[in-house]
Amino acid sequence: MASNIRKAQAFAAGFADPLAPTLCYICFAVFAKEIEPDEQIAQLLQTKGHAFWTALMTFVSTDWTAERRESVTTRLRRTSLRCRKCKPAGHRGMLMHAIPDAECFFGIMYQLACGSLHAALRNPMHSYKGLGRKPSRWPTTMEQLFPFGVDRTVTSLVAQLPHRSFTHSLLHNLIAYHRPLVFPVLSEAPNRTLVISTFISRLTLYTSMASAALSRFGPSATPTAQQIVRQEYIKLAQVAILVLFDVVEGSDAQPDDQARFCRGHEVQLFRALHGFITLVGDNEQHHWMAHLASKLWGALSLSQRDDVGHPAPPAYCTNVEAGEALDDPYHALRYFLRNRPRTRTCCSPQCATSVPNASARLLLCAKCRLASYCSQRCQRADWTDALLPHKEVCDALQELQTFTPLDSDEMTSEQFSAACAEHEFPLARVDTLILWATQGRVGTQYSLGGESLNELLKPLDDYEPARPAQGRRVFVKIGDLEEYVVDFPPLQDGNDVTDRTIYKAMLSIRARMQPTGVPVSWRTC
Repeated sequence: MASNIRKAQAFAAGFADPLAPTLCYICFAVFAKEIEPDEQIAQLLQTKGHAFWTALMTFVSTDWTAERRESVTTRLRRTSLRCRKCKPAGHRGMLMHAIPDAECFFGIMYQLACGSLHAALRNPMHSYKGLGRKPSRWPTTMEQLFPFGVDRTVTSLVAQLPHRSFTHSLLHNLIAYHRPLVFPVLSEAPNRTLVISTFISRLTLYTSMASAALSRFGPSATPTAQQIVRQEYIKLAQVAILVLFDVVEGSDAQPDDQARFCRGHEVQLFRALHGFITLVGDNEQHHWMAHLASKLWGALSLSQRDDVGHPAPPAYCTNVEAGEALDDPYHALRYFLRNRPRTRTCCSPQCATSVPNASARLLLCAKCRLASYCSQRCQRADWTDALLPHKEVCDALQELQTFTPLDSDEMTSEQFSAACAEHEFPLARVDTLILWATQGRVGTQYSLGGESLNELLKPLDDYEPARPAQGRRVFVKIGDLEEYVVDFPPLQDGNDVTDRTIYKAMLSIRARMQPTGVPVSWRTC
């Protein structure tokens, strides 16, 4: 074990200047292949070899131009040929002759570094709990994980996505553990475009390769042989799909993150993923891929669904309601409860504090076990909130949980709806829970005989959403009138218009209309 620590220290010194490395590429390749599958060695280095991991993170997040890659490759070849340690082991000739050109040489080096970092961050023997949560476990500071700052580090990694597939795994780790820091950088126009275009090109490539491989077998191929081929390409594609899945369905994802990130590319994204799933099959082991495709399909407008040839959800789609199904209040309730944002944020309307990482804990409501708070003070404030008191929400959730499982697949939509009807679950509580699950974004009045939710949520096919700077755009529907647009300008104090601001304004409209019995509903964009 001590020898591994000394090796790691030596490699850290060799990576001290990422543009002028002095280490032997062959020795590093052998060492990386040793530590990646060995969780005990990785665990030791996580506590004793901080400089090694920081040096690797600095190397992979450097701004790598073609000239820099060429220069580094030349240096690595020179130092590797002069290395005396690896010559007796016989590794030199085998590895040096297997690398045909400079770009391939650098690519392998970059992949080894990314693979080692990915293994370190996900090591189950010494799991990562966030910066500083385990003082002895790397990384402990922002500078170690983001050596050039969050913006530059993430942007540099994104720039390597089209060339280095292993970068997907590292980005997956960073989004999973530090989404509040990483997602805003990924959402910047150049990075967003590059992430999406890389996803589409890789899925298209893997679909084409899998199709060619399956066609070579012919109709006489056994199902087992075909499944082996499919699993091979699923393994290749899943690292790219995971990054988009993290963006859409990550633990800190906000309700409009998917719409903002995918805007303008919805059709291409769905086509790429749908083509891949259709070819490799809807595998239960990889059901999350089908779930992601379901989310992408759900974001398409009616005309876009016709364009892709799926006006109704594809057979593999999960957790999707469409057409007349959303006219049923209980179908709509299940849909929004299962698609509510999974955030680590305090539910108190006056707080909305987010926890810093995946391991940090918030207090859960002891009754419903669904609302979370950063303190008892916030919990008391939400319990008696004037607009949407958790006292009402909690009581409704508890009643619903007595005969339905909210977050499992034990019940289909039809079974959920039938159970609610059998127990005569009040429609007023349906309205309350939909409002709570959507954080005030969708308001219904089923208890007053409101319009079908399908019409309420119908996308505007000919309108490209354009959110004003710092303001918000709201689509309002009153009774049977056509939906109209209301632009909320930025607040006078310079702050953004929040969901709660919109909620208060729309509640006042609803209160004025309530004596007439005319329902008022809205959706934000």
